[in-house]
Parts: sequence; C-alpha cells; structure tokens
Amino acid sequence: MSRAVAVHNDPAASIHTAMSHNRAESTASLVPDGSAYRGYLINILLLGVYTPIYFATLHIYLRSKASRSPVVIAALTALYLLNAEQTAIQWSWTSEFLGMAGAPQHERSMYTNTRSSWDFLLTSVNAFLAAFVADALLIWRCYNVWNRSVRVILLPLALLLVETGTTPPMMRAARHYPDIPIQAPPSQPQCRSPPRSPIQTYTTPAWACGSE
Repeated sequence: MSRAVAVHNDPAASIHTAMSHNRAESTASLVPDGSAYRGYLINILLLGVYTPIYFATLHIYLRSKASRSPVVIAALTALYLLNAEQTAIQWSWTSEFLGMAGAPQHERSMYTNTRSSWDFLLTSVNAFLAAFVADALLIWRCYNVWNRSVRVILLPLALLLVETGTTPPMMRAARHYPDIPIQAPPSQPQCRSPPRSPIQTYTTPAWACGSE
C-alpha cells in the first residue's frame, strides 16, 4: 500500500511505470497484426539457406565432366533471382511494420491488410514467373528423359498454357487494386489537445493524435 502511494506521489516513478506499460502493450498488440509477417521472416531465413545451396550446386554443375545444359543454368539462376527479389520486398514490408510499434491499432491493421497497386502487381509478376520457370524446367526435363517424346509432355504443357492464360487477368486486377489511405475509423475521435499529466504524456503518443 505504501509503495503504491509512493509511486503515485513520485512523478518520475509514475512516468517510468507508464512507459513500461505502454511498451509492453505496444509489443503485445503487434503480435495479432504481425501474423502475416511470420511467413515473411521464415522466407528470409530460407533464402539464407538457399543461397549457399544455389552457389554450391552451380559450382558442382559447371565443374562436372558431364554435358551441361544452358537451359538448366538459366532456370536455376532465374529462380534464385526471383526468390531474392521477393524476399527483398518482404523484408521491406516487415521492416516498415516493425517500425510501427506503438502506433494505433487501426493503423497497424490497415497497413497489414492494404498495399499499393504496384506492390500487388510486382508480387504477382514474381509469383507467376517463378512458377512458370519451375514448371517449364520440369517439363523440359521430362521431355529429355522420355527420349524427346512430345506425347508425354502434352498434358503438362497444356496445363502450363492454361496457367499462362489465366495469369494476365489476375495481374490486371492486382494492378487496379485501390490504394486505400490509412485513416482513423469514425468510431475513434481524433485527439484535439496534447495530454497534460506525466502519465498521459507516455500512454498517448503525440503522433497518434490528429493534427489541429
């Protein structure tokens, strides 16, 4: 009881307690909104594993005495570069999201659920190219394994063409995805005056309030 009274009467202790509570609350509130970014972090980790495997495979393949195909080398390199580009985009998104620690809940939710149209277009192009290169390489390998038999690859080739034909409409839809500005919901009134007490100064950040 006496400790609580001392903390209440000591402004410095009140400020420290409020800051600690606000940091813990901000960090905890990031977890639900950041569930979509866990996959991004895993993908970043896997790229670190993928990089030495790619270069080791390329080194062994080029030093092998067996016949080397430029198609395989080009496909492996294209897949690695596409994955690296996508990981760079995800790293940028994750860095920006982690920098929003302490931001209002609606801003974190809006950032997680909305992207610019160019972001959607670029990620759609990357996903399509990676899938297309991987499928084309697999079909090409089957074509060579089965003594260059066209009949064997007719079905997978037809499916690849269907995939290619259905992708442009999806890209156009992603390109015209509306850019939704981040705004406070109507149910949450904007702050009109700066907080006065030491505790309010840290529990309600100034940048979370609307402009005068």
